[in-house]
Amino acid sequence: MSSTTEQRPPQVTMAAWMVIICSVVVVLTVWEQISGLRSLETRESIEAFLAEPFAQGLGLDVESVIRLLRVSAMVSAGLATAAAILGWHVMQRNLAARLALTIVALPLFVTGMTSGGFVSSLVAAAVVMLWLSPAREWFRTGRWTPPAPPREARDDERPAARPTPPPVNAPGPLVPPHSAQPRPAAASAGLHDRPAALVSAFVVTVIGAGLVLAVVGFSVIVMAFSPDLLTAEIERQRPDMLEGSVSLDQLRSATLVVGALCMAWCSAALLFAGLAMARRRWARTALLVTAAASAGACVLSAFYTPVSLVPGLASIATVILLRRPEVRAWFR
Repeated sequence: MSSTTEQRPPQVTMAAWMVIICSVVVVLTVWEQISGLRSLETRESIEAFLAEPFAQGLGLDVESVIRLLRVSAMVSAGLATAAAILGWHVMQRNLAARLALTIVALPLFVTGMTSGGFVSSLVAAAVVMLWLSPAREWFRTGRWTPPAPPREARDDERPAARPTPPPVNAPGPLVPPHSAQPRPAAASAGLHDRPAALVSAFVVTVIGAGLVLAVVGFSVIVMAFSPDLLTAEIERQRPDMLEGSVSLDQLRSATLVVGALCMAWCSAALLFAGLAMARRRWARTALLVTAAASAGACVLSAFYTPVSLVPGLASIATVILLRRPEVRAWFR
């Protein structure tokens, strides 16, 4: 039976660092957004938004929207700064910091929608992990119970038993040695207790791949049924792209294909994560390969889209967690 320990659970460490890193990304994104509020592209986007039928009845003009965006961005930056500081104190088992971080997470998620809702949603997801076991047990008592290691040893790892010598002057059949007696089956609890690192890898995969799947799926739907939005976005960010030999239809088709491949990749990662929790050895290997490839692609994409660094960090964390010794031992 596993004994309790005072060491910090890996879920707490991972969740706290997710809060710190994502909060820093939110602050950097807000800084970039505020610096571009007065740009011509931003004003044109706001004017296009106010021209929509549902926005005409709001009674807002361009300057009012700019002021609202600035206030929302500054509030988001302040909340993200507080979340980063609280995330550090959470790792020191500060109960007040966990409660304050929980209170900060909701308004940060709401205000962060104007400056990259994907990153602020990761902060909220990390805060939820701080209220799940074993983090809940560690915050309440200062101790937690790690999962028991596999009790069934392999044949080549079992020590050789010394044979029992036969009794002297004792008639009758010899008593078989103790090692020859059938061994009782290992307790099923020891075989099926999932390591905490595996559970953490599953949670990170579900949150990361699930959010990417939702964002990319929504973007694909918008591009498929509202091509004018794609045209306006390209003209706002890369107006030189349409001046070359690539037509808008070709660009739209390529974007839809890439989005479909990304959705299939995220769906496969979710499937592999679920099968790995069911103790399928090949699923762990497939999830390792998927996470490693995703990490490489996201790191390369970060040079063009900095927000892609967030799912890249989640993929790196998944690889590290799946390579831990207790996870490898559980799949043997």
